[in-house]
Amino acid sequence: MSCLRHAARLGREIAALRTLRTTALVVGSGGVGKGIIRSMALPYPVLLDRDRVTYQAYGLTRALLLLQESATFLIDRAGIVRHATRALSPAGSMQWAALMVDVGIVAAES
Repeated sequence: MSCLRHAARLGREIAALRTLRTTALVVGSGGVGKGIIRSMALPYPVLLDRDRVTYQAYGLTRALLLLQESATFLIDRAGIVRHATRALSPAGSMQWAALMVDVGIVAAES
């Protein structure tokens, strides 16, 4: 599952984000992967909302019957969202270079 690879990679990157006083929040709709996500003991919060109340409050939608958006937010200590990625395939949509620029790990190219 690409979402599990994404979750694991984000877990490996979290140390660099924490040096910038930034953390990650992953939002999904819950369901089948809920037990797997919990067993991974990820070093950041994962909000799985089966009823989709909070899920919709984050602006996430459901496409067709089986495809559901998930999102990764990087939030600094002041509560400011520095990076947001919403997609049907979180692993395919996470642009690590853009993420690093958004949170200040690398400078933007001129």
